[in-house]
Amino acid sequence: MNLKALVLAGGMSQRLGQDKSILKIEGRTLAERAFLLLSQSLENVFLSTPKEFAEKFDFLSPSEMIFDAAFGLGPVGALVSAYAFDSEASWFVFSCDFALSSKTDIIHLLDCFRLDPESDVICYKNSTGFLEPLFAIWNPAALAKLKNEFSYNSELSPQSFLQSSSVRHLSPLSKNALFNLNLPGDLEYLTNRLCQLVPLNVDAEIS
Repeated sequence: MNLKALVLAGGMSQRLGQDKSILKIEGRTLAERAFLLLSQSLENVFLSTPKEFAEKFDFLSPSEMIFDAAFGLGPVGALVSAYAFDSEASWFVFSCDFALSSKTDIIHLLDCFRLDPESDVICYKNSTGFLEPLFAIWNPAALAKLKNEFSYNSELSPQSFLQSSSVRHLSPLSKNALFNLNLPGDLEYLTNRLCQLVPLNVDAEIS
């Protein structure tokens, strides 16, 4: 089974007001934490980022990164770039801002994929009914369709794409599996929960 993983870490973090990919949680940046979390369960893990941002992720080699085809295309651009990298693979897509997700949350999604590899997308659904496209497994047919639709609709979002796709959705096992860091209030919640969250000094060695 051809399954690869993609950590999304190339966002501008405009709502948060600072680069969340290099915020530290429990001694590691969010990007590094996400990469290592997926690596516990998957062999082929890559980090998605614009080439201009690659130097931020010096814990990885260039061969472990997939550069966005064009700057500023958002998560759809990252997904299309992953499809271009390997059009026969299914891709486990995981945004680095899911700061409280665990290995159990990763495995739960993987177990469903192994039982049902034919769905276009397998993703989590939160308590309000929101389908989470950036904590999901996308199969090649879905990515091909996404690429085609994006070619004539540059406003297409992963969420809107799911509305016309065959989606298998799961409820998360843990309360904070789908907590993601987007707003200053989210950072306050995370800080209170973990006691310490500080920006990474890019000149310092990652612990």
